[in-house]
Amino acid sequence: MKFLNGILSLFYPTECANCGRYMKDFQYGYVCPSCYKSIKPIGKNYCKICGISLPSAHVDTCTACRVNKRHFDYARSAGAYEGALRALIHSLKFHQKTKAGKVIAQYFINNADVDLNGFVFVPVPVSRLTGAERGYNQSEVLAKEVAKISGNKVINALIKVKETQQQRFLEREDRAKNVKGAFKVSCDVTGMPIALVDDVATTCATLNEAARVLKKSGAGKVICLTAARTL
Repeated sequence: MKFLNGILSLFYPTECANCGRYMKDFQYGYVCPSCYKSIKPIGKNYCKICGISLPSAHVDTCTACRVNKRHFDYARSAGAYEGALRALIHSLKFHQKTKAGKVIAQYFINNADVDLNGFVFVPVPVSRLTGAERGYNQSEVLAKEVAKISGNKVINALIKVKETQQQRFLEREDRAKNVKGAFKVSCDVTGMPIALVDDVATTCATLNEAARVLKKSGAGKVICLTAARTL
């Protein structure tokens, strides 16, 4: 395999999606080994509810979770949304490089502090327009890739029924309003322990709204899994 990668790199040189250097080793997909190894994990000190990294072990809940109602039981992420992990997510999300999902999934399994036993994976849906333009839902790709490793079942239990603005362009206080009423449950989830899967968590507004409609429809425990978390 290393020999084949070497031959391919001669005829089809590929730049690392993060640092831009030409790669000879494709073990980590679209980023070089050096950049992959620099990915910053969330670490041991994080909010017990939303999973964001905390500066001290003496605090177990962030300010946002003390102030805002969370409909999910807890959320966990594998790494910080920066550097090589951000580049991998962008490769998957915006550049049609679905194979990045496999690399991200393995990083999640190796680094996320979460027990997946018994949970059914539910990808956070994209709108019909986004799905048509992109050709796939990046969250579904991630859910299926993680499930290949963990053995969990994946179901599309949510559909997006309202077009929304892109969350990344909105102020923190506007994000919850933007996704209010955006999701609908598409099957029976009564009593089902669900793990929502998405690519990135920032304020958790999207995950919170998805968890709200699932709980309203009778779902059991609802946790959230994301590849990355903004810090």
